[in-house]
Amino acid sequence: MDITEILKKLMEASCYRIVMSQPLDKQQHFQKVVFSRVNDRFQIERFTETQAFHEWIDPSALLPAMQDVFSQFRQINAWNQGEEFQIKRSKKNKLFFSRSSAQGAPKQRESVNRQKRYLLDEGKVISPLVDLGIFSSEGKLIASKASKYRQINRFLEFVEDILKTENYRSMRIIDFGCGKSYLTFILYYYLVEVKNIQVDMLGLDLKASVIATCNAIRDKYNYRGLRFEVGDIAGYSTSEPVDLVISLHACDTATDYALFHAIQWKTSHILAIPCCQKEINQQLSADTLGVLSGFGLVKERTASLLTDSIRANLLIALGYKTQVMEFIEIEDTPKNILIRASYGGVTSEQRHHAADQVGSLLSTYHLQQTLNTLCQSHHLLAMSGG
Repeated sequence: MDITEILKKLMEASCYRIVMSQPLDKQQHFQKVVFSRVNDRFQIERFTETQAFHEWIDPSALLPAMQDVFSQFRQINAWNQGEEFQIKRSKKNKLFFSRSSAQGAPKQRESVNRQKRYLLDEGKVISPLVDLGIFSSEGKLIASKASKYRQINRFLEFVEDILKTENYRSMRIIDFGCGKSYLTFILYYYLVEVKNIQVDMLGLDLKASVIATCNAIRDKYNYRGLRFEVGDIAGYSTSEPVDLVISLHACDTATDYALFHAIQWKTSHILAIPCCQKEINQQLSADTLGVLSGFGLVKERTASLLTDSIRANLLIALGYKTQVMEFIEIEDTPKNILIRASYGGVTSEQRHHAADQVGSLLSTYHLQQTLNTLCQSHHLLAMSGG
């Protein structure tokens, strides 16, 4: 039998995993290639010594793909539900085919492990993802960047939820504490190139060198509706309506100023991932926190949860339907809490209850909190306690 006949036998036997190994040239780029059936498609995983590259193909493309790959390897191992198949190529290019009952066969990938359809999926060259090293120049995911890739797509899912609620043809967005702005560029790309929305987007950060770099990248991509400015979140102001305020990892009270501006402007939507909540941590003591204050990590996390609980309830008290959500799995990043808020849909009773909750918490722990102080000083709410 020639290799085409053998590969057809593997397909007829409904093999769910086909592994090609032992490269003919030990110096070749890929050391192993795996074909895995998931539902009605096949995933191809190509492994170097340090990375893995993935693509998906339809069954109609499986045979030519396997023929092409096996031209570079000596061995195939394949499994179906009851058997293992093995093909070996001798040094004289003779093929040996054998089959046996499956012993220790790899598990078939079930539907729960099927390919996740990301909003920015593989296969298309997306300049910000390539420049970040998340995609190769051919649009393939770099395995070592998989967690960052998931974070980006997870964030876009939150944005997509917003887009489902309103038929935006244009949007004005402010990204407070934009930093190096990888998400800013990708969000702009998604809204403009994928969703066909006209976007006016500003990234604000204190570091002039960072802003200069971001504007240079903006020019490189020709993202005309995106700009970056040097500025302090606390002192920023605008008279234009804002559809979305973003604050990703703005440190400590910078998040509070971002939320405060959004509240003042009655911004339609807010997405905030807080970071480094030091303010309340510095106020907690054994007198107020008891046994929890004896361990630095426990105290730090308690302070973070208290801070975000205050912020979320203040948003509710000021008319925002608010959720505190897991951004992404904790093993990918410890900064995994996202505050999502949309203006409207909150009853008077809910607003008063949230305000009372904040007042009670601040009073119980003898705390001062920046967002609450800002709201009080600008007479945005009347709150008991605190």
